[in-house]
Amino acid sequence: MRRSHLPLLLTLAMMVGASAFGEQPSEADASKMDADRLSEHFRDFVDEALDEGLLLPTEANHAAPDQLFRGRLQQAEDSGLSLTKAGCPMASVYDFHDFVDFRTYEDFLLWRQQRLAGNGVIPPVNLAKAYIATGLYAEARLELSRVEDEESRFLMALSRLLEDAEVPDIDIFQAATECGNTNSLWLAAAQLSLLNPAGADLLDRQLVTFRRLPHQIKIQLASNLIPLLDRMKHKLLAEKLLADFEPSVIQRSRGLSFGKALLDRDEAAIRQYLAYPEVRSQAAAALVRFGFPVDPSLQGELVDNALQDVQRLPENANVRASIQTMLNDLDDTSDYALLTQLAKLSTLRAPEMRDLLSEQFEARLRKDLLDTEGPANLAAISALAENRALLEERPESGDIFTAASEQAANLGLKSLADLFGGGAQASSGQVSEQAALAFRMADFETLRVLSREVPENPDVARLASMSAIMTQDKAWLQQAGAHVPLDVGTLVALIECDAAAGKWMLPSSIYSTVERIDDQEYRDRIESILGMRARAMGANSRTIELAAIPDELALIEASLNSNAWEMP
Repeated sequence: MRRSHLPLLLTLAMMVGASAFGEQPSEADASKMDADRLSEHFRDFVDEALDEGLLLPTEANHAAPDQLFRGRLQQAEDSGLSLTKAGCPMASVYDFHDFVDFRTYEDFLLWRQQRLAGNGVIPPVNLAKAYIATGLYAEARLELSRVEDEESRFLMALSRLLEDAEVPDIDIFQAATECGNTNSLWLAAAQLSLLNPAGADLLDRQLVTFRRLPHQIKIQLASNLIPLLDRMKHKLLAEKLLADFEPSVIQRSRGLSFGKALLDRDEAAIRQYLAYPEVRSQAAAALVRFGFPVDPSLQGELVDNALQDVQRLPENANVRASIQTMLNDLDDTSDYALLTQLAKLSTLRAPEMRDLLSEQFEARLRKDLLDTEGPANLAAISALAENRALLEERPESGDIFTAASEQAANLGLKSLADLFGGGAQASSGQVSEQAALAFRMADFETLRVLSREVPENPDVARLASMSAIMTQDKAWLQQAGAHVPLDVGTLVALIECDAAAGKWMLPSSIYSTVERIDDQEYRDRIESILGMRARAMGANSRTIELAAIPDELALIEASLNSNAWEMP
């Protein structure tokens, strides 16, 4: 529905005139009302055609009204015929208006045949533009390789941008904007390809320019930008681009179909694109972003691709925004892998880049180690161990090291627990975790140190006493036992440890206390231990001479009057 509607509009205008002149005088008022209504419909039709870009206004300062979106593009720029600055030598290179009717390769062949018949030769720049408008990017670059000037450099960069979403030099597209506002579309596409959010705002102001592109360029540009816009949380703008295409066009284009699957959040449809190398990485990243599971091998591929993307960024790119967008594509495990690899890149060792990485690293560790109550996050702990220096640059991160030390202790990773806990004031809970880890690993030396440094910690006292029993260290047992809380659970644990060691080192007063426990939950276990001890003591019974009885009684009395943990 382009210029072919002009005859229809003229016919409508003639109908208005015929209706006005063909009425009888007696029906003048009624015909005037009918003509007014028809004129209003005609004006509405013209306004809508202008609004949709199907007609061009005759006045350069014509401003279209704002319009709401679903399926229609917001006209955020002037609708004049051209915004290219007069006298710009590159204006003809940036403008693809001459190729707006190109849709197929046959259109290109016809155009070339006509140009050759008329002039006998086609300038390389014009032929390259025709190739680009047809979607033949490699052929365009081959043609441009024969010349070396500003025009060829721009078209070479444009062909790379359209075919591979690569931006070797964004300054080329920045320079194009100096030749007219409509050329900002190319800069917007380049910025989005570098994951720069500024490109989204710029693109939103160039939607009318986008609509006037040749068919193949428009399809390719939309196929490139829709996944990027969705990835950068500009879904509405992505929908505006997709709305410019008929369903049949979307169905025939793999790129547009993929973009539609992303915008529809269609998991099954997105997974189908994992089979296509050109969009495999984007499909996997989208699945992760939408919370769908993906194969671990794809996660590694995403990290590798992200690293390559960072290394390809030009010097004047917005690296901070690009890295943030890349991290949004990965799950927590891959986040740490990417941050670890990024920290090793020499290109990111500038102070502002180190600050960015440490900021991102701290935010993710804080979420995984402090803001959740789930099991210990081994990926976070491992990443912290490998990039400890990165976090030490942030003085407010001490609580992260404490949490990591506690979780490492829970996992039985003693060396990591010590690494993270070194130099930090350990909490009571962290000390308990360290003691539990040392006991599980039979690290009695660590327990000796803890029992000296924090003897009042009940967990340390209990585990140190049990360790003293296992090592048959009476002095240590007496020292640690003085701080043991004599609750039922602790007493039962101690006598079971004493029975397991088989040396019966606990004082009789402890067993006397245990005998008075009537808690049915523990009673069977207590009876079993007491029976074992009685049998062991019976085997070692001795005969006391009559004359020695007074001395034995005095010894028993002294034992009863002493501290329960003093050794006999």
